[in-house]
Amino acid sequence: MFIQDTPSKIMSKPPFGIINFAVDEPEGGPTQGQYRQRLAETDLHVSPYPDLHVRSYADTQADLDAQSAINDPRLRKAIDAAAQVEHPEQGRKITQVLAGGTQLVHRLYPPEGTHTTNSYSPAASAVLRAAGDLRRVGMPNPIPRWAIEGAAPGYLDHPARRPPEQWLAQALDEATESARLDDPLIGIHALDIHHHGVPALTPHWYTHPDGTPREAYDLHDYMLQDHLARYARTPPPLSFWDVLTQEPHPQATAHALAVEAAHRGHLTAATVLIRPHADRVGRGLLARFLEELIRQGDVELLAELRARAHAEVRTNATSGAWLPGHDVDDAMTWSLYRSLFRLAVRGNCDALGELCSSADTGDPVAGAHLGAVLAYMIEQGDEAALAEARDRVDAGQTTIDYGLFLLPLLR
Repeated sequence: MFIQDTPSKIMSKPPFGIINFAVDEPEGGPTQGQYRQRLAETDLHVSPYPDLHVRSYADTQADLDAQSAINDPRLRKAIDAAAQVEHPEQGRKITQVLAGGTQLVHRLYPPEGTHTTNSYSPAASAVLRAAGDLRRVGMPNPIPRWAIEGAAPGYLDHPARRPPEQWLAQALDEATESARLDDPLIGIHALDIHHHGVPALTPHWYTHPDGTPREAYDLHDYMLQDHLARYARTPPPLSFWDVLTQEPHPQATAHALAVEAAHRGHLTAATVLIRPHADRVGRGLLARFLEELIRQGDVELLAELRARAHAEVRTNATSGAWLPGHDVDDAMTWSLYRSLFRLAVRGNCDALGELCSSADTGDPVAGAHLGAVLAYMIEQGDEAALAEARDRVDAGQTTIDYGLFLLPLLR
C-alpha cells in the first residue's frame, strides 16, 4: 500500500540540480589536477589534454622568463610555432615562421580589400576548419584522415554543396600541397613560405590497433592558434560529434573528447566515446553521463546502469575492496541509486520498489537513498512514509537515517 499510494503525494518536479562533469580527470592525467582550476578561471572550453607533441623552444628558466615577457601576439605565435617541426635540425627560424605563418593565415582568411592569388578554395577551407575544431576539442596531432573526411562536409560554406566524393580528395590534396613541397623524407625543399606560407597540413602515417597503416595529418600550430582565437566560442556543427563516435579512440583522447562533448550538451556522444574505456579511469565519467541522460528522460539506459552497478558490486566484493561511498570503484552503484531516487520522488513505483527490495537485502547504499526518498515524502506531510521509515529503522536498517543527511545533497 505504501508504494501504490506514493505517486499522488509527490511533487512532479522537485528542485534537483544537474551534475558537474568537470571533476573527472583521470588519476595521473597530463594536467595533474589543474583541469578544475583552469575551468574555474575561464569561461572558455579548455581541453584537459593539451597536445603532447608540442615542445617549448625554451631550455632554461631564463628562456621561459623572456618568452613570457613578449606581449605581441603575432610574435608569441611565431615563437610557439617555430618549435613545431618533426625534425628540429631542419626547423625554421622565428622570422621565417612569422612570415610564413602570416601568409598561411592570409591564404585561408584573405584580409578585407586584398586579393590573394593562392587563397584556399572553399573545399580546402572546410578541411582546415574541420581539422582546427578537431584539435580544439582535444584530438591530438596527427589527426586521422577518417575524422577530417567525416567532419569537413559540415564546414563547407558554398552554394554548390556537392557530395563529398566529388571534392573531398582534391581538397585534402590542396591543403597538403605545401607539405609535399617541403618533404625531408625524399629530399624535396621547394617550398617558398613567403608565397605559400608554412604547410597547413602535413601527412603522417600511423599504425591502427588492427595492425594496418592509416593516414593522418599534423595541423600546423600557427594555424591552430589562429583557429582558437577566431572560433573559441563557436560550436562545431551538429554532425561533428556523430563523426567522432564512428571509430574508437585511445583512452586519453576518448576522455578529452567525451568531456568536451558533455560540456557542449552532447551527452549521448560523450557516452559513446567513453564507453569503450569504462574501466577504473572511465567508469566515473560513464556513470555520470548515464545518470544525467536518465535524469533527462532516457529511462531505457537504467538497464545498462543497473547491469554495470551489479557487476561492479560483484567485482569489488570479490576483491574485498568494496566500501559503499568510499571507493571510486562504486561510481556505477551510486549513480544507479541516485537515478532511482530521482525517479521515485517523481512517482515512479518501479524505482521505489527497487530501492525497497535492495534495502531489504541489507544494501547500505540502497538503504540511504531509500531513506532520502522517505525523508522527502515526510517533508510533504506523508504519514505513511514516516511510519515506513520508523518500521525500517526498528528492523535494523540503520542507514535509513542517513537519508536525512543525503537528501540535501541530492536536491
